[in-house]
Amino acid sequence: MRIQDFNLSADILRSLLWRNNEAPNLTALLQNKQDNFDVEHQEFWDDWITDVFDLRTANEFGLNLWAIILGISIAISSEEEAPNSSWGFGPNRKNFDNGNFSSSAGDLVLSLDEARIVLRLRYYQLTTNCNVFDLNLMLADVFGDLGPAHVKEAGTLAADYWFLFDVSSILLLVFDNFDILPRPAGVDVGIVVVP
Repeated sequence: MRIQDFNLSADILRSLLWRNNEAPNLTALLQNKQDNFDVEHQEFWDDWITDVFDLRTANEFGLNLWAIILGISIAISSEEEAPNSSWGFGPNRKNFDNGNFSSSAGDLVLSLDEARIVLRLRYYQLTTNCNVFDLNLMLADVFGDLGPAHVKEAGTLAADYWFLFDVSSILLLVFDNFDILPRPAGVDVGIVVVP
């Protein structure tokens, strides 16, 4: 993912008319505004790029914004509810706080790191050429900090994603239930985890 460099500078003193160049108070006011602008404006855009624009470092707000842009949710919801899923300790299945534990279905929110991975995979799914070489470059970029990962052809119209590190159970759930791993059209994808 390449981020374009932007020129964020502005010359406020250009608004000073030639006939006011000799007005020291007006020039000082505009110079103070220019000095403040140089610091605050640059800091704002640096923070914007770090916290929102760059998927590798985005904070929670930035990830939610990217989720809207990329059309994917960073919360996994399950509508199925397991029958008799409540359990607890002691008589009448009461737990320590006098309530029942429950493993009922609901929303599972991804951690920031997991959300970054899912959103980056979605970004690559929309923008990459899905040949084996490009997919392996994408895996090195997305999972490089966690460990080695690669794609291998597994026969006609089939490919396997190999993860040579422990993948979190939440990411495996996302990989199994959502078509998030980039792949060529019509190719069936398998997942192999070898820690």
